[in-house]
Amino acid sequence: MEIKRKNFLSTIVSLCLIGAICGSALANDVLPSLDFSSRVEETFSKETADGWDDKSKFVTYHGVKNPITDEVMMNIKDGMSILDVGCGTGKLVSKIDKKIEGGNLVGLDISGDMIKHAKSKAFTGNNKVDFIADDFMKHDFNDKFDIIIFSYVLHHMSDPAQALKYAKSLLADGGIILFSVPGSNYLSETFEPEELPSRYTLKEMDEIVNEAGLYCMTACRNDFLMTFDSYERYIDYLKSIGTYQKISGYTDKAWTDEFNKKILEKFGKTPYITGEYLTYACKDKSNILG
Repeated sequence: MEIKRKNFLSTIVSLCLIGAICGSALANDVLPSLDFSSRVEETFSKETADGWDDKSKFVTYHGVKNPITDEVMMNIKDGMSILDVGCGTGKLVSKIDKKIEGGNLVGLDISGDMIKHAKSKAFTGNNKVDFIADDFMKHDFNDKFDIIIFSYVLHHMSDPAQALKYAKSLLADGGIILFSVPGSNYLSETFEPEELPSRYTLKEMDEIVNEAGLYCMTACRNDFLMTFDSYERYIDYLKSIGTYQKISGYTDKAWTDEFNKKILEKFGKTPYITGEYLTYACKDKSNILG
């Protein structure tokens, strides 16, 4: 039975962070034998990759949803070497390609199916564009990069601090790392912190940045709101962005009836769902110190 929702309009405030593994929603609470990276790869393959560019059909957004795109566009220049980690279907790489010339643009994603979609896109020919299907933490890069981007991907990594530390080693002189993650209020109307971990406060993310040996130049938090026509559409949306699977330990196992009923009841009590992102621009701290 569908729960119909009222349209919700509102004003918004600030953004950026998200998730890890939670077995409580899994049938029988049993995680599969695949390692973490393989489960993430499976989650973002097949149907998820095929529908990646069309996931907004499930939701209505109110407010600024993608501040990292603006952050990227403000920092890119002609001739830059740019790496987009977790590039998905290449949408951000395509936007960068349309704005600069003479650059070296590299998109990497753990999902080969995402990369197939990225390679099928048309590019201007004004930049060198490459796409790589691989695990970022296992890939050996031959290049250094002026900008490394993690657009809503760090929360899907087993160790965000180590990922940022590895990215730091790939920076060219003066290079920057730009990333965005879900904040602690992300989907808070329906999920408790232990049910959907890897949603961060600014303090928690500052600690991760510091652990990685990075200097935070800017950090901002912004909220946006989401409304859904029905609970079914909300679940479809969660599946389309990999969050449903994440809660199930990065598997496609259905939630237990008890857990699903709990989320349904919470969903029925709120006119909107909060989105929150934390967006950072960082440099290698050792370069700042000279």
